[in-house]
Amino acid sequence: LPVSGFTEGTVNDAEESRGWGLRLVAATPGQRGRVEAGYSRNRFDNPADPFLSQGADLVAIEPMTRGARYVEASFAIVPAWAITPSVHGLLTATYRHERVEPLYRTIGAFVQADRSNHAFEMNGAIGEMSFLVLHQRYRDNLDEVPSILITRGRDFATQTSVPLAFLFGASSRPFWLPTLSYHYQRVHQEGEGVPDNSGARPTFVPDQVSAIHGLSLDWQGGRWRASWRIDRSSQDNRQPERENADFSDRVQSLSLGFTPLPSLSLSVDLSSDRARNEELDRTDRTLRIGWGTDWQATETMSLGTRWSKTASEDDTHGRENGNSDLSAQVTQRLDRWKVASWPLPGQIYFRFGRQTARSLDHEFQFDDSRRNWAINTGLSLTAF
Repeated sequence: LPVSGFTEGTVNDAEESRGWGLRLVAATPGQRGRVEAGYSRNRFDNPADPFLSQGADLVAIEPMTRGARYVEASFAIVPAWAITPSVHGLLTATYRHERVEPLYRTIGAFVQADRSNHAFEMNGAIGEMSFLVLHQRYRDNLDEVPSILITRGRDFATQTSVPLAFLFGASSRPFWLPTLSYHYQRVHQEGEGVPDNSGARPTFVPDQVSAIHGLSLDWQGGRWRASWRIDRSSQDNRQPERENADFSDRVQSLSLGFTPLPSLSLSVDLSSDRARNEELDRTDRTLRIGWGTDWQATETMSLGTRWSKTASEDDTHGRENGNSDLSAQVTQRLDRWKVASWPLPGQIYFRFGRQTARSLDHEFQFDDSRRNWAINTGLSLTAF
């Protein structure tokens, strides 16, 4: 029932749901093929809310009984094929389907209603090389209500990882041969027509294609690691009157890590971002640098520090932004505290943080600078 207070939330109406579900699992001998399917039927009751109606005559909410189903089937096309005595390959195909009827709702879990989804997936490996290909289609408004927009989506994704040492047959794994990774994703979301009696124009109906390419190189040594990554993304708007509302982005990042001692680790990060807005004919550039340290000074005391600085501006040099962030924390574990021979572990900490931000707009002669610092300390104990 509704109970409100200073430290309590408010539930205006007591929703109820009850239902049942069925799940089936089947597999072929040797587990080469596997099928899992499920079906749920649920009745949801949302009683009238007097705080919402405020004495007005509203359309009564009737209890709804709806269903949801799913199926997942996988089959090992190539199960553990021995290409050479030391290199094995495999290839598996998977199909997934989900359908949740409109107005399906249950209190026990969150489920996105009024949606149907089909997904096809192919993944495999040859030795230490791996790859994945995924294609899925989905749509909503399953009852095709004329006054509700129908949205369809198509998603294609692929990713692969190749250790170059394995590819070139290097048995000693030299440090200068990295692991190469690549991923690509393309998403097309579009609305189907203009809903009846909506007052919307065709330009309000979404039709957008987004694509992402990502390439990375990762090196791993005994006490060090390094990685380089570049990501390119684009957004193509295809609605009438919005053909030029397109965006593109390119991000490059470099990360270095070093562990000179078992108790000490150091890291440095660099990144640059280039964002292009075709509609405004503007390009924004952002540069970021940061470092971090983690030191286990003693068995019970640790120290960590973080610092980063970011600067950005557009290609006309009309606007500039910059900010920095510095933080440090010392933590001391309390492992030997006892109360009447009862262990009382805990920790005491001291934390310092400082942030600065500055925004310049040369066109409107706007200059805003802010600084903030904070010191926190605390003690925590664990009784059970």
